This record gives sequence, C-alpha cells and structure tokens, in this order.
Amino acid sequence: MVTSQKILRVFLASPSDMQEERRYARECVDEWNDVNGERSGWYVDLLGWEDTLPQAGRPQAIINEDVNRCMMFIGMMHRLWGNRTGSGHTSGFHEEFLLAESRHESTGEPHISLFFKDAGALNDPGDQLKKVISFKEEITESKRHFYKSLPSDTAEWQPAFRRVVHKLIFKIIAKYDDQSSSSVSESEGADHSSSRNQPALISGPSRERIEAAKQILAKIESFDTDYDVSALDIARLRLVGVGWRSTGLSEMSVGTHDANFVYSQADIRTLSLPEISALVDCGVAHIASQNAPLWKWLYHGSEQVNAVRLAALFSSEDSVRSGAFTVLGLINDDFGGYRDLLTSQFSEFSAVSKSAALRYIGAIGDSEFLQLCLDELTISDPSTLNDALLAIVGILSRDSASEALLYLINENRFPTGEWHDRNAIILAMDDLADSAVEKALLHRDASIRIAAVRTLSNRKPLPAATSSALRSDPSASVRMAAVEVALQSGETLSLGDIEKILVRTKRNAFMEMRKEGEEEFAKLREIVFRGMSDDELSEELDSFYTPANIAYATLLQRHWKQRSKSARSDLSDGFDEYFARLKRSYTNRFGESSANSMVPTGELMDYVAWNMIKATLAVFANKGDSKDIRFFREAIKNKYYTIQPHDLAFFAKYGDWTDILPISNASRAVGFGLFAPNTVSDVEIASAIRKIAGSRLFEVLKMDIRPSIKSAIVKSFPQNAFRSLSDEAIISLLNDTNDEIRRRAAIKVTETISKDRVTKLISNYLKQSYIYYNVIHWLDLKISAPLHISRLVSASR
Repeated sequence: MVTSQKILRVFLASPSDMQEERRYARECVDEWNDVNGERSGWYVDLLGWEDTLPQAGRPQAIINEDVNRCMMFIGMMHRLWGNRTGSGHTSGFHEEFLLAESRHESTGEPHISLFFKDAGALNDPGDQLKKVISFKEEITESKRHFYKSLPSDTAEWQPAFRRVVHKLIFKIIAKYDDQSSSSVSESEGADHSSSRNQPALISGPSRERIEAAKQILAKIESFDTDYDVSALDIARLRLVGVGWRSTGLSEMSVGTHDANFVYSQADIRTLSLPEISALVDCGVAHIASQNAPLWKWLYHGSEQVNAVRLAALFSSEDSVRSGAFTVLGLINDDFGGYRDLLTSQFSEFSAVSKSAALRYIGAIGDSEFLQLCLDELTISDPSTLNDALLAIVGILSRDSASEALLYLINENRFPTGEWHDRNAIILAMDDLADSAVEKALLHRDASIRIAAVRTLSNRKPLPAATSSALRSDPSASVRMAAVEVALQSGETLSLGDIEKILVRTKRNAFMEMRKEGEEEFAKLREIVFRGMSDDELSEELDSFYTPANIAYATLLQRHWKQRSKSARSDLSDGFDEYFARLKRSYTNRFGESSANSMVPTGELMDYVAWNMIKATLAVFANKGDSKDIRFFREAIKNKYYTIQPHDLAFFAKYGDWTDILPISNASRAVGFGLFAPNTVSDVEIASAIRKIAGSRLFEVLKMDIRPSIKSAIVKSFPQNAFRSLSDEAIISLLNDTNDEIRRRAAIKVTETISKDRVTKLISNYLKQSYIYYNVIHWLDLKISAPLHISRLVSASR
C-alpha cells in the first residue's frame, strides 16, 4: 500500500462555450483518481475558475494564482475566444495560456496540452472563431506544445479526450517519480552507474530478501522437529531464494505449483515484498499458458506494474521479458517513464523479445514508437518482420484505417495470418484516391487487389488493359472479382469463357497437379444461372450432372409456388423417381444400351442425387416451413452431405432438442485430408444450438458433443443466463477435463459474475482436492484487478 500521497495540480482553461467539456474533464479526473490514485501514490487536483473563491482583487489575477502553481495546463477551445481582461489580454484563456507558457519556458513547468474541438464548416466564422483558428495555426506551426483535434460529436470526442488525458497524466507523474528517485539517489551519494544499466528485475533489493529469509528461517528454527515445518514455509523460502538469480540455475523463477499453492494458502499481508515480487515474476513468465496467479500480486501496491516494465526492458530471460510485454499490452499500460529506455534498449533484445515488444507496441498503437518499428522492418529479419509490420499497422490505424492501408499499398506489404482490424483496414479502400486504388491493383496480397478491383469498378469502368491483366492474375479469387465486374458491366461471357479464366491446373505444396479455381467457378456459375431464362435453365436439366442441380434450384427459387410440391416429392424419395424419369427419357432418345452408358450407377449415382438434394435444400432453407425440417434431418445423416450455414439457420428456426446432437456431429469438411476447410465454424454451430436449446442451454454442455463446440457455446452463453446458473453448475464447468472449456468458463465468470460472488466461488474452488491452475488465474483477475483492467483482459482473450 502507498503510505503517502502526492498531488498533481492540473489547471483547466477554456472559454465559456466549453461547459459540457469542463464537466466531462472533471469526470475523467475523478475516474483516474478512483482507479489509479491509491496504487500510483498520486491524486489529480483539477483547478479552474470554478474553484476560485470570491475575494478582493481582479478576478482573472486571482485565477492566475492557480495557473502559477499548476503542474499541468489543459486548454480546451471550440468556437469562442473570449473577452478582454483587465490586464489588456484579448481573453481570459489567452492570459492563462501565456502565463503558463512563460512558466514552462523558464522552469519546464507546467506541461501544456491543448484540445481543439471541431468547429465545423462555416461560411462566416466571425471574429471569435477567427481568433481560435489563428491560435490553432500558431500552435500547429510552432510545435511547442502537445495538441489534439477532437470531433464535435459527443459520443466521439469524450472517449478520445478521456484516453489522451489519462495517458498524459500517467506520463507526467512518471516524470515526477523519476525526478524524485534521481534526487534521492543523489542525496544519498550512491554510485548507481552500473545499476542504471542493469536495474533489479521483479525482485526486491538484496537487504529485503535477506531480512525476509531471516524471518522465515527464524520461524522454522522455533519448531521442535522438521515435521513441524509446513509446506507454505518451504514455498515461501523458495520465493525468497529465487530473488538471487544465477545463470547456473535451470529455472530462474518459482514454479507454477508453488505459486498456486501460496495463492491458496497464504495471507498476502504476511508476505514480504521479495516474495510478492517473485510471484509476479512467475505470473508474468507463464502468462501465455495462464496457469499461474498474477493479478493479486500485480495490484498489491503500485510498485509491481513498474517492476513489470523493468522486466520487459532488462530481464535476461525471454520468457519473463516476453511475458512482461504481453501483460503490459493486456492492461494497456503506456510504459510510464521508461518509454525512452524501450526505444534505446530495443536493439539489444533477442528476436523473441523483439517480437513480444512489437506486439505490445501494436496493441497500444502509440505513434511515439513508429520509427522504432520502421527501423526493425528495414532490417528484414524474418523472425520479426511480420510483427514489425503489424505494429506499424496498429499505430497507423489507431487514427485512420485508410492511412494504414495506404502505407501497406505504397510499401507493397501485407501482414500474414489473421490479425485484428484486418477487414476494417481493407474496407478503407473506399476512402482512398483513384491513384492509390489503381496502385493497389498491383499489390502482392490478393485481398488488397480484390478490394481495389471492386472499389475502382464502382467509380468508373475498368480499362480494357486492366481488365485483361486481372483475368490473368495468379489468384483465382482476383480473377473471379474481375469476371464479376465484367458481368455486372454487361459484358457477355459464356460459362466456357468463365471456366477458362478461372480454372487452372497447378502444382500444390506436395508437387501434385491440382485444379485451382473450381470453387470460384462454381460460385460464378450460380450467378450466371440466375440471369438465364426458364428455357435455358430447362435445357440444363437434361443431365444427371452439375450444373443440372443448379438449374433445378434456380427454377425452384424462381417459381416456388408452382414447383415446391414436386420438389418435396423429389426430396422424399431422394430424387429416385426424378432420375428414373430422366433415364427413361434417355432410353427413348438414345436407346437402352447408350442410355445405360450415360446414366451413373452405384455410389456415383448416390453422389449425383445428393448434389441435387444439397442444391434443393439451399432453396428450402430460404423458403421452406416447419414441416420441411424432416428433409434437413435426413440430409445431415448422409456421408455425402456437408452441413451449410443455411442448414444451421433452418435448424435454429424450426429445430428441436433432438436436433442438437445430429447437427453437432454432422459432416462439415470440404474435401478430404488434414487441412480440408470447414463449411461452418464451431461458433456458427454453437449459435444454432443456443437458439434451439433456449433456457436449457446448460443441459447441452452435459451432452456428448465436440469439446470445441462446447467451448464456443460457453463463450457465447448469454450473460444473464450464465449469471443465473448455480455455483455448483459453474464449478462443474470450471472442473471440465477439457482445458479450453475450463478457460472459456473462467473468462465468462470474470465477464458476468459479481466480484463478491466470484470471491466465494474461488474460496470454494480452492477447497477441492484437485484444482486447475488456469481457473485460478482467471478468477483471480476478477477479484484482484481493477474493474476496467478485468474487462480489458477478458475482452482481449
């Protein structure tokens, strides 16, 4: 606990048209004090004209006394400049600002931050706004002080203002803390030249470790026999011991078993700072597996978060350093007063630690680290290249997705894998100028090229040369986009033409020849069929093979009332009679011998029939009613049928309890092999099950369904429904043998259950003979971390 408090005096200056903003500024400061005051040792005292007591003298001069003693000056402006003061200044705000600026130039205080709220477009801004605009231009050009433009809409400017102000407060108190530490060191006359390069990591000073060890050993010495020494005493001695680090040891931090044991047995008030530091060290090192407690130790006093920053900078262990960066990213920490050290130390990091630091930078999106990321990207180290690029995108997209996209286009780069905001950044193509979009047509990434094709074609017709080049693109998806644009513009392309453009024979990763583009061709073929006449579609029906199934479904969609009865009949017998009629037609036209050679048999006939059923059910999913559920139930039992999103939607609408197991076990793989893609995800299946089960959702979790689907159900469990579960039901989820289900259940607890109830839950959970460590990690987050941190961490995982 912090034993003394320091006050950060902040003066708030603004003309009279910023009353709402002033009220919100006070709310932001109150929130900061509530969340951070006790653990940081700092409280913010917001000063302004409202705080000036009536007394003799010029009113502005009395207000200026607060300006003279403030440590941070916040100025806010919108459309008004204000009126002249008794001292001859053009406004009270202007007098306050000049006074603060004069102090800053001579003493370095106060830190000055200016916020300009968007005034909108006005034909005649008037004298007041002209002065505001002139002042902003002066500030912008001089670059003497921090300033930020805010949108005029309340829902937009409030979170932006809050985020920046909180960050500025942290930055300033870190500066004062650094100055305080420096002055103490100098007054003690100590030589800290070496410790500045290698500061203590998460562990405390040696003298504190020695004292802690003495106290534990003194307790042990008082026992009559070794049998009287408890497991907790031994664990605590280990905690103190790991503070002395030696490269000759295989483990540089306490193990997860000891950490969880101490969590369950020890009163934190009895633990020394070195012990708590060692426990933080363990939690940080194992943050990836989430199997060690962290939050109880991390938020016990204000010094531990600072120690994690130091661990990120100076730890000799990649696991601790990487874990530290991960933790700081999870809690959205701005690195306090060590930002310059991060920049200077970064080049000394291992590749593993560099990647962790880059992921942290990308998560917080701070432009101060942009050059660091650009430099790392220039090095072109394969082990950090993608993380550096993602960090740059994270920084640029914080203010503008289009700016991030423009960078990727100009640099002809694109991060690999799935990453946050990927789709939002690609969609920003609509905001770019034609020249940038045209450049994107040549980008190395297919998704960028596709977005460019669609954006540019919406603005103007594609030149013939561009269209031709796109149809020869290496990516089938890009070629498909080019053909779609051509069809939409009225160009006539036969199915044969489209197939030639899309389908190519290529070698796969195993050097086997495979056709590429067949899936894209199938999608476009459906689009072409929707534009065909009934007569043309009827001609396509004269076949057993695709695209006869597409023609059938298209006609059914188009003439539902006339054809739905016969379609139900066809589905009822699996299209047996339908194909029997077609075979008789072949026999009449070509003779029995020729007809027999043209008609599929055996498993091939089964496959053909199920293709027809699949296409027909796609229409029924859109137009059918409750009595058609029988067709879907029959279909998902068949080995040739892969369940589709529209099937799940139909089950969600008309299914009942008996459908839950079948749809969870239905085939959903496209093709064969280990890497065959799925037609539907666990999340989509879980969503359908949730709608079917209704209030009985918890009973589903007792059923024999795939763990991955159970996990998705727990994740999507409605908050009120989860909150209404009994403690016994929740404990049963937390004891599930599947690690991911336990983890999802524990996270759901942190998201939905009150702190008091979680405190009781974890108390009962720890009484069990067997506990799971990842459950402790998550429940501890709820009861130990500040509420906003708990929400941040839960949402990110």
